[in-house]
Amino acid sequence: MQNFQEGTFNYHQIKFVVDALENMGENVLVVLPKRYTQDQFSLQKATETVRQRLSPKEKEIRNDLINKGKAFVVPFGSLDDYYWMFASVCMDEDFVPPDNPEGRWPGTRPMLISNDKLRDHKMSLLEPRLFRRWFSSFMVNFTFSAFVDEKCYDREIGFKTADFYSREIQGNPVIDDKDSKIGTAWHFPVGDWDENEYMCIRIPLSKSYDK
Repeated sequence: MQNFQEGTFNYHQIKFVVDALENMGENVLVVLPKRYTQDQFSLQKATETVRQRLSPKEKEIRNDLINKGKAFVVPFGSLDDYYWMFASVCMDEDFVPPDNPEGRWPGTRPMLISNDKLRDHKMSLLEPRLFRRWFSSFMVNFTFSAFVDEKCYDREIGFKTADFYSREIQGNPVIDDKDSKIGTAWHFPVGDWDENEYMCIRIPLSKSYDK
């Protein structure tokens, strides 16, 4: 919310999200630009640049995150987006299956918790189809009431989880009991159906016969 008139860079919001994720059994790492770890820093608020000073409570949250290894500080001159984007594709994947006993979200790890639409990178890093697949598989959006200082009037947080399987039209080989391909099964998502339901069309291999 820092682009709005009453917005700030708010460590209370960060702690709110971190606590919620840890209560769900997730291992959290916060990626912080170096300037936000200083006691005071410049911030663009609406149309003006202001100077923000961290409160004693915010300093306590910052120090706790860093001292416990829950924060990675990005050096000056580096773009923090590249760090967490790279981490999502280079770290060992830990797939969490559906209906796991811990009650965690299904899907690959690490997941990225951000509302950033990555418009600055969408066309420069990957071809659109690959970018869309990466974005839908790793990005988790969140919603909660805006914080003013350390106050939030609605202490509920909502997460829109990443897809743990592709929602695109896709074709898969149909294999018989002799491990031979006998056709292709095409799966189509249908807008009016449940998100876990697909229309399946099986197309057998064409056969040619000697005359």
